[in-house]
Amino acid sequence: YGDSARVSGIAMRDTEMCIGGGFSIVSGMLANKMACWDGSNWHALGDGIEGYVFTVAANGSDLYAGGYFTSAGGIPATNLARWDGSDWHTLGEGVSGDVYAMAISGTDVYVGGSFTTAGGSPANRIARWDGSAWHAPVSYTHLRAHETPEQLVCRLLIEKKKKHNTYTQPH
Repeated sequence: YGDSARVSGIAMRDTEMCIGGGFSIVSGMLANKMACWDGSNWHALGDGIEGYVFTVAANGSDLYAGGYFTSAGGIPATNLARWDGSDWHTLGEGVSGDVYAMAISGTDVYVGGSFTTAGGSPANRIARWDGSAWHAPVSYTHLRAHETPEQLVCRLLIEKKKKHNTYTQPH
């Protein structure tokens, strides 16, 4: 994986395995912090990310990257970006600090990290992107003792799934 060979995020995007981290080269190819393996070859994702990728998540053909960075594919992107298979896109104004955890539920992207704002609005280290705007779904009052923001994001997604997948036996 070349210099700074740290991979810190992995996700399946359609049929590709995609990785993010601190690397610049994958298998001899320039791949600035992001690359995907199609089963035969590695592919760079445009000009990649300027900074560091801590987490990745996929939803269909969309791949999301979170970390500590200022641009994706040459466009300004504050710590979050989306790759659509051809180009990088911002998620609004992004978030004010590092993103360490990411989870997707339907079309919502949940992120956790060391930020205090999302899209310019207060967000206490956890936020939800609905595809067009940022929301602060929870506050630290929802945290259980010794629970990190990343664990809270996972717990809330599990609780949401259980709530929507309840099954009642017919009488």
